[in-house]
Amino acid sequence: MAALATSPLPCLATPVPHAGAAAPQAATQPTLDTDANVVLYRQATKLSAIAYCSTTSIEAWDCGFCGGDADLGGSGGGGVAGAVTFASGDGSLTGFAGWWRERGAAVLAFRGSEDAENWASALDFGRVRLPAWLGGASGGSVAAAQVHEGFLQDYSAVRGAARAAVEHVLTAAGSGALGEVLVVGHSLGGALALLAGVDLAINPVAESNSSGSSSSCTLPVSVYTLGQPRVGDAGFSTFVSGLAGLATAARIVNGRDAVVHMPVEAMGFRHVAGERWIVPPGDADCGAVVTCDDASNGGEDTDCANSVGAD
Repeated sequence: MAALATSPLPCLATPVPHAGAAAPQAATQPTLDTDANVVLYRQATKLSAIAYCSTTSIEAWDCGFCGGDADLGGSGGGGVAGAVTFASGDGSLTGFAGWWRERGAAVLAFRGSEDAENWASALDFGRVRLPAWLGGASGGSVAAAQVHEGFLQDYSAVRGAARAAVEHVLTAAGSGALGEVLVVGHSLGGALALLAGVDLAINPVAESNSSGSSSSCTLPVSVYTLGQPRVGDAGFSTFVSGLAGLATAARIVNGRDAVVHMPVEAMGFRHVAGERWIVPPGDADCGAVVTCDDASNGGEDTDCANSVGAD
């Protein structure tokens, strides 16, 4: 899977106007999303794109995608401050955390896969049960829930560094300055973002104060991914959808993106409910964003991305 292009969302960049649209509702039929939400999806996409930039440019906040911070509220004194990068021990998995001032959120962003070979190898693994720290010790049906082995291995490799980066941002911002932890990622980074969101909802990071003491920081967690592959089975989907502390798990799908259909359902994988589908070219509503929350079908809405073939 190649890195994001300079225009990661061609249709979303100019969404179909729909001012005054009704707010998304929990229903089996897709509903037109709100303009405010579309703006947030564009912002999450930009943050995911920034994760592909070099460590130096991210920490200086001068990479091409950072440009002026206009999309992130920078022109009004917002934008992202205090960005710090992190990496797994071997440096193959990276990302950044920062303080998104306009939204009052700590941002955690994961870079996606950099080449097709690495992406293909990630799909060679089967499913494994959730570890205790990711909800596997909850008992009941959750104990049998399974996730993609390769994605779990990757997140486990970068988990400590990512959590430390979030803790650093929360501490630097100061107690009470932030009201949310927002996790984003594209492609493989989306899979890592979902696992990180679940982790942070179950295991809040510690926030240190000026005296050096620390306490658990139980901020709500929101996850916004782009082009995310399937991460777990139906049991995992149900577990995540009902997880306290996980305020949002929105999965943005750009038209006929093939990655979102992998690993295939026949292997026992299911998406978590929360699809936000960008209607593809060739449709009269191209560029419109619809909410597809068919939780009754295990998170897989047959009326959205699953209704069309991949490009």
